[in-house]
Amino acid sequence: MNKHRFANCSAWALIAALGFVATAACDDSSSKSEDADTPDAGDGDGGEGGATAQGSSGADSQGNAGSSSTPPEDCGEAGEPCCEGNECTAPNTICRVLAGVCAPCGQPGLDCCADNACLQSACCVGDICVAEGASCGDDGGTCSGGQCDGCGAEGQPCCDGVCQSGLECGAGANPVCEACGGEGELCCDGECDSGLECSGGMNGTCEPCGADGESCCPAGGSDPRCEAGAVCVSAGGGQGSECHADCGAEGQPCCDVTGGSTGGCGEDWLECTDDVCTSCGANGESCCPEGGNSPRCAEGSVCIPSSGDLGSECHADCGAEGQACCDLADSSSGGCEEGGLQCDDTGTCADPSG
Repeated sequence: MNKHRFANCSAWALIAALGFVATAACDDSSSKSEDADTPDAGDGDGGEGGATAQGSSGADSQGNAGSSSTPPEDCGEAGEPCCEGNECTAPNTICRVLAGVCAPCGQPGLDCCADNACLQSACCVGDICVAEGASCGDDGGTCSGGQCDGCGAEGQPCCDGVCQSGLECGAGANPVCEACGGEGELCCDGECDSGLECSGGMNGTCEPCGADGESCCPAGGSDPRCEAGAVCVSAGGGQGSECHADCGAEGQPCCDVTGGSTGGCGEDWLECTDDVCTSCGANGESCCPEGGNSPRCAEGSVCIPSSGDLGSECHADCGAEGQACCDLADSSSGGCEEGGLQCDDTGTCADPSG
């Protein structure tokens, strides 16, 4: 308890001994005294007591709030959760992905920062920053000016799997550091220069992408998946995807690919019908293929399954739960949305289990 509170209460108690009523006043004075003396809470033992009380209250409040959700802005600093994409925003921090927390990096003895960077002229060896003047390990020489003199440079052995920025550790029993990111070179931590894709995963090589007949460039990258005039067509069986200029777009023939969820069509809202890529998903059109680039139907429409040769259709004014059954004689659900709905005796789509 705050020393000021003891002092004030003692004073009031003395007044009470002289005949004044002090109980309520003591409580009120204590409360007011704590409010007024908050800036002095750090003085002496009383300050420690005040800090403890405030800390406990704050921790409980923050803990309860944190258990429900972490505000997006409360991320990226050291000790805070990693932001979206495993990113940290504070300087010299990295995301510990397994823990999901941002941690300091770069100082000797800590993890290396991005691009194998260290501070204070330390060297990155085995993803740990080694102090300047310290050993870089067997045959690695000594750390000097941020670089080991026996490993890590192009053509030198890797520093326990690590190379200087812009280089990648090669493969084999005695790997050396190699240039990366360019065409035919190793991927730089899974990344390649513009117009190239990393073929073969993290330890693959950078190959051209985006042109007719080439692999599609990575989704979400800075480059379009394919050059203008070509579309990206997915193939099944783990064969990846390819760019095609003479097939796969709306009105063009379906591309001759093995497998694939869209039957050889590359753009959104297309399906292969009679060997031609045609529009799908809109009200009155065929449902788009399952597992394709697009949802089965556009928003506001539902897919009505068929048991015959007519195919499934998207409808916006019927077929959903509570709506009238669609007038499709060939429908396996009586004209209701796929997924369990059936047409009941009143002509309304309903869940038969409900």
